[in-house]
Amino acid sequence: MNELDMADASMGRDASPRLARFGPFFELAAADAGDGGDWHSVSELLEPGLLADRVEYARATIEARSPEREPVTDVRAVASTMALGLFARLLSPVIGAVLAAEPAMRADPATTWLRTVVSGPVPLRTSRPLVAASPDEAVEHLVLPLAGAMSRQFRLSMRILLGNTAAAVVGACHVVSHVEPGLAGQASALRERMLSPPPLRGTGTTSGPFVRTSCCLIYRLPMDYICGNCILVSRQTPTAQRIAGAITPARRMSAQRRNIDFGQPPFR
Repeated sequence: MNELDMADASMGRDASPRLARFGPFFELAAADAGDGGDWHSVSELLEPGLLADRVEYARATIEARSPEREPVTDVRAVASTMALGLFARLLSPVIGAVLAAEPAMRADPATTWLRTVVSGPVPLRTSRPLVAASPDEAVEHLVLPLAGAMSRQFRLSMRILLGNTAAAVVGACHVVSHVEPGLAGQASALRERMLSPPPLRGTGTTSGPFVRTSCCLIYRLPMDYICGNCILVSRQTPTAQRIAGAITPARRMSAQRRNIDFGQPPFR
């Protein structure tokens, strides 16, 4: 593992308890969480080999957890789904910090570290002092470089990846609004401000119920899941009908146990 500036990192320890009230996607790991762990900086994730390893890990995990152990061969859908979670993990702490008037991690790919885990939100830490929160810089310096690398390596449209970025922004704003209703107005304003200009202009609705203009492709994976903000805005669309018709009895039973109703998918 690359040498870290642990003295600087210790200055960011107090961020996690304050932002933890918004949930695990908003937390930063303590500075000493890096000891003996499989941590990689965002800069390292831009390398083709490591990025391919992360996507393959996600593919194997999805396959192992599918109700019928269905083969997962759509690597583009896996990469997009992984990207959505990764973007949300990188943006949520910064969005939470700016809305709560707290300091945030510096938007530096070389000093922003992520750790591979079997399930749950990816642990996130910084090896630099906290600074004033800037979601725009987090998008520019952390998310967009990753989106570009994934687009090139997995033949994913940047439109899809920018849509994933927008969904991550909206999701973080929604969580903050839900946990602290007093911040709802600020969260709505931040969402509109971030989604109105480039690079996120045109990725989805800037106010009200969020509906994106691109598909994250998760419906292609055996996860019994369709996004509530999907571009498939009507259950009567051919794609919606095809998805519902392709559900096997075993997967339908598994979904019912988890309160997923394929007769009423979360389309608007």
